[in-house]
Amino acid sequence: MKHWLFRVAILGCILPAVAGPIAPAGAAGLNVGWAASTAENTCPTSAGSLADKTSTCLSNSSASVAIGSVIAPASLSKVTAEEIVVDVQDTGTATNPGVLSDWWHYEANACRGQQGATTPSLAFTAFFDPVNDEGACINYWQTGASGGSSYAPGLNGQNRGRISAVFAIAGASAGAFTPGSEYYVFRMSVDNRHTVTGPVPVCDGCSDGVCIVFQSVKFDQPPGTTGGDVTVNGAGTRQFVTWQGGSGDCTVVPVHRGTWGRVKSLYR
Repeated sequence: MKHWLFRVAILGCILPAVAGPIAPAGAAGLNVGWAASTAENTCPTSAGSLADKTSTCLSNSSASVAIGSVIAPASLSKVTAEEIVVDVQDTGTATNPGVLSDWWHYEANACRGQQGATTPSLAFTAFFDPVNDEGACINYWQTGASGGSSYAPGLNGQNRGRISAVFAIAGASAGAFTPGSEYYVFRMSVDNRHTVTGPVPVCDGCSDGVCIVFQSVKFDQPPGTTGGDVTVNGAGTRQFVTWQGGSGDCTVVPVHRGTWGRVKSLYR
């Protein structure tokens, strides 16, 4: 199945329409929270999950981890993949408001993005090691999902960046979600490299107030499955988290994107 990862580049193509039914309001919902530690899978509705994360921005070491989850809708009997959209919204600084700062640019060749052999400071996965699981969310994906993500700045405003991702398991491993139960969806790690003098470049913006909004997840099922693919885009307990207070615009933006049909055909 790994051969299809090379085609994840099409995630950067923003195409119209989302296929599949939308989960009815109140029947399902999205949650996100900062994990208690970089090692732990902290369910967003757990007491240890945080709504805001602060940093002194005085070090290039360590990282912060945000975890997304879903209160499962009905009609998910054979889940093979998930398609995720998460937005980053930067308030900017007093001298440079309304702009996505360098610290939050993770695209290729950007200040904290992929540069040759240097990996980006953003890692976005569906990897949930059961050894580090605190147990409140159901760990459906565990360590078996393959996939990838893309980061696109400037969508819906110059102060925003969008993460689009898809993760999948083999069709033979597909299982059901229990309606109303909470499941892990994504794990987002933001490290502190390029914050202060040391690794070049040094990227400004760590101290900016930022909102991170979990916009939607679409669960894919094999063709002919009752209920088809199902999208969840409403709030559960908390649909966004903040960084450094994040006092700016934390609104949910409607998602218009493709279904990545060619990617899904490789694992169905």
